[in-house]
Amino acid sequence: MRPTSIDLRKRVVAARLEDGQYMGQIAERFRIPKGMVQNIVERYRDSGTVMPEPQNAGRKPAFSAEALRRIERHVLLKPDATLAELLERIPVKVVSPEPVHVVELKDGRITM
Repeated sequence: MRPTSIDLRKRVVAARLEDGQYMGQIAERFRIPKGMVQNIVERYRDSGTVMPEPQNAGRKPAFSAEALRRIERHVLLKPDATLAELLERIPVKVVSPEPVHVVELKDGRITM
């Protein structure tokens, strides 16, 4: 779903704050859901901007780039090591080893 245009966001905020229109009136006027009007006005009230929040770029990596390089070095040194053995030997902070269930070595690089 695409974010609402900045121009429309500005008009919604102006209609609410400058014209004093109710959210239902604004929704009808601009033909958008009332919840969208509420979200735009709340975002403006809370942050002072009508810019949309950044889109979620997906799941965060389980390890930092440096930690991944350390893991890669240890896997290359001992490719038959189990996950438990790797976690014992590598000083990497891991909340739980369960999310790390697929580790492959492709072209000499680790992919998860």
